[in-house]
Order: sequence, then structure tokens, then C-alpha cells
Amino acid sequence: MSSIDTKDSNNFLVLSWKPTRGMFTQWRGYLWGSLMVAAVTVLGYFFRSVFSTENILALYLMSVVISSIYFGLGPSIYISVLIIVVMDFLFIEPIMAFYPIKTQDFITLAILLVISIMISYLASRFRQKTAEAQRREREANTLYELNRVLAKSNELDSSIKTVIKMGKDIFGFHVAIFLPDYLKKKELIPYTDDPDFAGDSREAAIANWCFEKRQPAGVGTNNFSSSIARYLPLMTPRETIGVISLWNDQKKNMSVSNEDRRLLRTFTDLTAVALESIKLAEEVQKAVMLKAKEKLQTAVLNSISHDLRTPLVSVIGVLSSLQEESMNLDEASRKNLIQVAREDAERLNRFIANMLDSSRIEAGDMKILKQPSDTADLIGVALEQLGKRTAKHHIEIDVPAELPFVNVDFNLIVQTLVNILDNALKYSPEGSSIEISARQIGEFIDLEFADHGIGIPKQDLPYIFDKFYHVQRQTNIPGIGLGLSICKGIIEAHGGTILAENRLGGGTIIKLKLPAV
Repeated sequence: MSSIDTKDSNNFLVLSWKPTRGMFTQWRGYLWGSLMVAAVTVLGYFFRSVFSTENILALYLMSVVISSIYFGLGPSIYISVLIIVVMDFLFIEPIMAFYPIKTQDFITLAILLVISIMISYLASRFRQKTAEAQRREREANTLYELNRVLAKSNELDSSIKTVIKMGKDIFGFHVAIFLPDYLKKKELIPYTDDPDFAGDSREAAIANWCFEKRQPAGVGTNNFSSSIARYLPLMTPRETIGVISLWNDQKKNMSVSNEDRRLLRTFTDLTAVALESIKLAEEVQKAVMLKAKEKLQTAVLNSISHDLRTPLVSVIGVLSSLQEESMNLDEASRKNLIQVAREDAERLNRFIANMLDSSRIEAGDMKILKQPSDTADLIGVALEQLGKRTAKHHIEIDVPAELPFVNVDFNLIVQTLVNILDNALKYSPEGSSIEISARQIGEFIDLEFADHGIGIPKQDLPYIFDKFYHVQRQTNIPGIGLGLSICKGIIEAHGGTILAENRLGGGTIIKLKLPAV
């Protein structure tokens, strides 16, 4: 039987008339109705002595109600007429004849027919309203579930997977979503669970046309009707978000029932709104991150310029003083100035080294040359590099002589210890003590650096090893938050760990764990 195609005014899938399961169910209704009438007739005819005419009539009306509820209006009207014929032929005098003698019997049959038809109509309407209520409930539950799942998801990939899965579950169609690639303005990226469809360049070209023209395309339309799928633009009041594509295993027969058209339209609209919400959320997040990044870059540049300028100004000042012949500096003053310039130059060198090491750690280019090293030597060289800065504090060292060597890159670990001690010196008052201890725990050597400084706020402890994280204090101590970040990268590259905690009574403890030889 040929199908009849009907264009949808809302540009959705084409409705095709074809024999449906409902039609065969209706024909079965005629058959079952006939069987019910036959059963009541046999029962009433052979048990006339037990059943009165009223009893038989009630059984006939019950069969009309059953047929109306389960099979619809057509079979129930057919049964109503059939009952009148059977009643007239078998139960009204003269028996085995099709015409009544009495006017009263004729009126009875007419009233029975009217009542039967009324019952059929009312029961059929009840059946129709029940089916419609069930359908609306199914639509509401389906759309609620889709909306709930999409509202919970704030990631593009998970939302698209949900749309693809629910589209297949609800309509029985395969679904693909095409979204713009914002790096390549003229291309759409397909999202689907069918790799063959995703790789079809012709279908991708049709999706691009649908996106640009904002018109349906594919099966059942006047645009690219030879395609295997139907394409619908995902439009919101603001813009066209993308394209949704639907196809089934038959590739051509894309019919949907009339009741599913509205559900498909709402499904498409919900998908467009959900994808737009995710896109807007991503844009907001990018804007916030960009603003935070700009703020961080400004702070880092300000801090870098300050940390670079301060030692440079000191070195330039010393050199100017030494160059000025009119100052008549004695030998002790000259040596003192030279020492100040050297310390500031070393500070500048450490700062630049930290910047370079941070870049190497981030790029994964840091090379580690491990060798057995004495813990006491590492601590001694680190203190020596800090020079006279340590003279303003009491340095207490507790390193057992029998302590095993550590298997580390000597220069990198010395740099790590210098960064840790530099922080302890900066944030501890003059005259306070800094305790350095080491002990063996299993296959590792544990080092602790404890000071009596201002400590670290509890809320900042989890982040002090992050790059560019700088604890906000009411002090003018310079720093850009690279030192401890570099320490963490170097220690972890050696297979060790580093952590920080506040000590009782004030101060900070930095704990290192390095592998022993």
C-alpha cells in the first residue's frame, strides 16, 4: 500500500500513512465482539429457563461496554447493531424471525439500540481521554527527566551523551549533534555514537548548510532529500546553537506519530536551551578566568619588577659610591659596600634561577643527576650561599654523624634548602632561632626546618606550594610565590615529599622526605 506524505507546518518530520498495529487491533475488536455476542447468545438461548430476558439484555450491554473500553467506538457500535439483530431473531416472538409483532417490542429494541450506542460513545470517549492522559503523562515525565538530567550536567560532553541516549530511547532514532568549532568558524563538529555517520563528509556538508540557512534538511524535506538523515537547526531566541540529526536503521522511513511530533519539537527546544546554557556558562567562566589571569599577571609583574629593581638599585648604588672618588672611602667601608652588592647580586641571581627553574619544571625539562650526598654538606652549602643574612638568627643544626647519604642532585637540593631557609629568615624576627634537624625513617631521610616566625594562616596552608601563591600579610616582604612551588617540584622529582605545618607557640615547620642511599 502506498504511503501518503503530509508536510508539517512546523518543519518537523514527515508523517506517512501506513497500516499500523492499531488498525489490526481494531479488526480484532470486531472479531472478539462477535465472539462475546455469540457466547452471551448461546448462554441465554440454552438456559432460557434460568435467565430472564432482562438478564440476557444486561449481559449484552456488558459486552458493549467491554468492547468500547478495549477496542474502540467502531467495534462497539457493530456489537450494538448485532445485539438488536440477535435479540429480534432469537428472544422476541416470533422466534427465528426478523420482525417483531408487538409495537412494545419494537420500541424496546429501538431504545436498546440507542442505549447501546450511547454506552459505546461514552466508553470510547473515556478510553480516548484515558489514552490521551497517559500520553501527556508520558510526555511530561519524559521531558521532566530530560530537563532534570540536562540541568544537573554542566559539561558539554555529558549533556550531548544524554541527548543522544534519550533521543534513541524515546523516538527510536539515532541522534547526532553538530556544534560549531569556534577555532574553525566554518566547520561543525559531529557528536554521535555512530563513527560511520560522524565520518561522512556529505552528511557533514548538509549539517553545515542547515546551520547556515537555519532550515530543515534531509529526509522528508525539499533540501537534500536523498540524505539518510533529517537535520533540524537548534535555535534559541539569541542564536542558532547547532544542528540535531535523526535517522533510523532503515535510513529512509523517518515517520513519527502525530502525538510524537510535539514531543520531538519540545525535545529539540530543550536540547537547544540546555546547550546554550552550557555555552553561556563556559563564556562566563572564561571571562572570570581571564579577569583573574589578568589580575594575577599584573600582580606577578609588579612583584617581579619590585624584586628585580630592589637588588639592582642596591648594586647600582654601591657601584656609584665606589666609582665616586670624592667620597674617600676607607678599606673597611669599601669591603662592606662590596659585600652588600654581592649579597644583592646573589639574591637577584637566585630570583632569576627560580624563574628559570619554574619554567623548566612546568615544561618537564628539568634534568636530575643523582649522586650520594651528605645531608650535613647540603645544609652547610645552603647556609653558605645565604651569607651574612644568617648572622641575625640563631641557627641550630641537629644532624647525626651516622646518618646515611641521600641519593639526590646536589645542586638542586641545595637550591631547595636555600629557598626554604630564605623564607624562614624573611618571616622570622631578628634574634630568633631556626632549628634544622634530620633523622632516618625507613628508606628515607626526614629533614625539618622550624622557625619562630609569624606562621602561615590555616586557610592558606593547602595552597602555599602552588605556583604564584603568595600569602597576603600586613608586611612589605617581597615575593611572588615561586620559591616553595619550585621546592615541591624538585622534591617530588626526586621521589620525595614536602609539606608545611604551623608549630605550637608560633612559627612554621617545613618537612622534607628524601630517599636514602
